[in-house]
Amino acid sequence: MALVTYFGPWIARQPMSAALAWNAYDLFDLLRFLPEIETGALTVNLQALRLPLVGLAVLPPLLLADLAVRWRVAGALLGCALAALTLPPYPQIMTAWRTPGWRVPFWWAVGACACALVAAWLAPRMGRVRRWLILAVAEVATVPAVVTLTRLLPALRKLHAAPVTPGWGFWACTVSLAGIGLTAWMPTWRTLSAETGGPMSEIQSDGTEDTLARIREVKAKYEAQLMQMANVVAVGIGVPIEGGRPKGEPGIIVSVTRKVAVGKLRPRDLVPKEIEDVRVWVEDVDRPRAKASAEPASAPDTTQ
Repeated sequence: MALVTYFGPWIARQPMSAALAWNAYDLFDLLRFLPEIETGALTVNLQALRLPLVGLAVLPPLLLADLAVRWRVAGALLGCALAALTLPPYPQIMTAWRTPGWRVPFWWAVGACACALVAAWLAPRMGRVRRWLILAVAEVATVPAVVTLTRLLPALRKLHAAPVTPGWGFWACTVSLAGIGLTAWMPTWRTLSAETGGPMSEIQSDGTEDTLARIREVKAKYEAQLMQMANVVAVGIGVPIEGGRPKGEPGIIVSVTRKVAVGKLRPRDLVPKEIEDVRVWVEDVDRPRAKASAEPASAPDTTQ
């Protein structure tokens, strides 16, 4: 929705005029010729109108972090294609990296491509940081564009001597981007509330069975994939034990023959800290195991 409506009408005149149904992609070029911009009476960063597209270039691999590597790579390639749309046209692109006016969008595009490619490899290992990063990218891509368009509206109304308002593309794109960020961040808020005894902890205390059902579902979905990783000998459900006492939230426990430094493992053998918002714990097989308290003693979902 955010991607499609970015190319929808961001500016609309009342009564409706197709000649003024400009999308955010075109606004960057068209509004440079506003009299207030050319004379310097209005100082705005028109490049901020390209930020939603830059943000949408970075988000796909982050949003696909829990899927197989081929999907993350596809998301990164999509991100690179979107970032390429923000590059200056030929022949300006030949010197854009050092030319005032083109330098910022050029490096935004290059940075977005680099971030998308790095995220395809790093996103599954980010844990909660990934949710915060999605929220940050979504909001940074939205807020400057909203502020810039709001400041431009009076000049557009004066130019056309008619009511000029944000179009439906503007509203749909900004709401969609904000929704992406907030939706990704909500599980972190619930976890933090539970850990600090906040209001959400009371709600989740009655949802133990739902939580375990969700953990079982994710475990069943990814168990075979986890078992193929180096040193992994078992996958179960439980709570990690430290000093003879449970520590941490219930989740998937991956038992390994020995823990190995991250730098010595192949990327495909790195156990993610979270899978679909379910915490994943890694423990050595020679350490005692914990069973989830609500699991029956004969249940197969125990770590041995």
